[in-house]
Amino acid sequence: MAAVGDQLTDSLQVSADPAAPADHGRPATSGGWGLTRGGDGTLVPVPVTVRSRLLGPFAEQVGPEREDMPAGAPQVCEVATRIDRGPGDYTSPACRLPAGGFYTWVESISPDDTAVPAGRARVLPWQSTFGAATETTQVPRPPRITTTVGASEITTGSCQTDTLHATSFVGVGPVPVRIRLAGPFATAPAEGEEVAVPEGGTSGGLESDVAVSGDGDATTPCMRVLTPGWYVAVLDSPGRPAGDADGAAIAPFADHTAHASETFHAGPPPAVDVPASHGHAQLAMTGGAPGIDVPGSGATQRIGAPPLACAAIAIGALGAAGIGVRHVGRRRRVPARASRWARS
Repeated sequence: MAAVGDQLTDSLQVSADPAAPADHGRPATSGGWGLTRGGDGTLVPVPVTVRSRLLGPFAEQVGPEREDMPAGAPQVCEVATRIDRGPGDYTSPACRLPAGGFYTWVESISPDDTAVPAGRARVLPWQSTFGAATETTQVPRPPRITTTVGASEITTGSCQTDTLHATSFVGVGPVPVRIRLAGPFATAPAEGEEVAVPEGGTSGGLESDVAVSGDGDATTPCMRVLTPGWYVAVLDSPGRPAGDADGAAIAPFADHTAHASETFHAGPPPAVDVPASHGHAQLAMTGGAPGIDVPGSGATQRIGAPPLACAAIAIGALGAAGIGVRHVGRRRRVPARASRWARS
């Protein structure tokens, strides 16, 4: 595991095939490593050059280990290490890690890197495998996440949601992400403006937790907004440590920058129109003249007490007449019967 900007070296454990006896005057070997005569006539190890290439970054784990490397694999650097002491441990020059992702070293030896007088004939070509676990380093990086609020305009008391769109997700296992609604602000924060988020959450506790498990979308539960103003959805995550399944970690990440897709306004509910009264009575005790005001053509008209009294009497008379009619209508009609004595 490393971080962006770190200097990464390749640790080399160099060995040779088992020693072979000298033949036809050829120099002997030391621990299987060929020897050659130096300028002073002494025996010295045949020099070899190991070329190390740092490949990456790759978006995913590079395993399993295999013979051939992918065609067109990205390369960070190539460094050379001179092996001049025979078998043993060596360290290559360093390469700087430019970004998050997975990196792996591949090594090779070519006879062409050894001069003929120095023993080129005793050097065989060699190429390492690709994707060996001991050669692989990860620079944890967060997935790319953008968010979109459910609505750009809501009324106070309503719910707001935030949908996360995740790409470049690495490894197996969920990553917790906390969404907070920063605000309220008097005006909408400008695009790209850093938003101040209070420690421990936002005013009113407007926050929600979401688990992101891979590329795709995830939506928060309802976050109810009670105060008018402008808000911006911001996010934080502690990341995820390397797991046993694939060894892939995700670095902590946060985004407290205002974006149009994450900004919304909460306004008060619309005012409700109350119908105006079309007439009102004035009582004598309040100082107004007896009577009522009723709508007329163009303006209200005043109906005084005497007309109101007459109207009441007329209504009463109509009521009485109606009652009388109903009463008469309900009398039982008795049919006449002649006495048998009258017929005799």
